[in-house]
Amino acid sequence: MRATAKRRTGLPVEFAQAPMRTVRTGDAAAVYAHPGTQMVRLQRLGLLHKVAVGYYVVVPQERIGLVLGQRNRHP
Repeated sequence: MRATAKRRTGLPVEFAQAPMRTVRTGDAAAVYAHPGTQMVRLQRLGLLHKVAVGYYVVVPQERIGLVLGQRNRHP
């Protein structure tokens, strides 16, 4: 039986700790073998928001899954 690498489905800690939570595709090369593909995957999951070519911002946890412009409703 072959040992397989553990896969993370969420956001890397390095992204959450980035200044202003802004990461570049090039920065992701330290975490991923194929950073462009992984950045698109994280964007589609709603964990990153693309702000320019090659630049992404981490979506705050309380905003994940909300539609752009939608506000949290507090009881």
